[in-house]
Amino acid sequence: SPPLNFVSNCLSSAGYRMSGQHKEPLAIKTDAPPSVVWDVVRHWIQKHPIHSKLDEGSAGFKILGNAIGVTNMDGSRGKGFVRTKGAKRFPENPEKNWGPKPRATGKRKTEEEEEATEMI
Repeated sequence: SPPLNFVSNCLSSAGYRMSGQHKEPLAIKTDAPPSVVWDVVRHWIQKHPIHSKLDEGSAGFKILGNAIGVTNMDGSRGKGFVRTKGAKRFPENPEKNWGPKPRATGKRKTEEEEEATEMI
């Protein structure tokens, strides 16, 4: 698969935006239509050919067999995938057993008990 810098440079040179997804570290978000994203993959395959032959009936053969629609892509120029300085790509949990805690289980007062405390 193409590196994030290559994808970012191709999409930005074609006039689209790209950013990282907050939950999946290797996923991206972009305003490019799917056809342009497939053009980026085709562009990568042209520069780095597949050594094994694809079956003619396979999805990969059909996808890679289409012509590249966006021609102004350049994966070698640009800033690449920009990350915030000092931010970790895969941050670790801050403490052991970190995460959602169990729901509060305090005893609730019944209506009779509330009325009794209001009278006092």
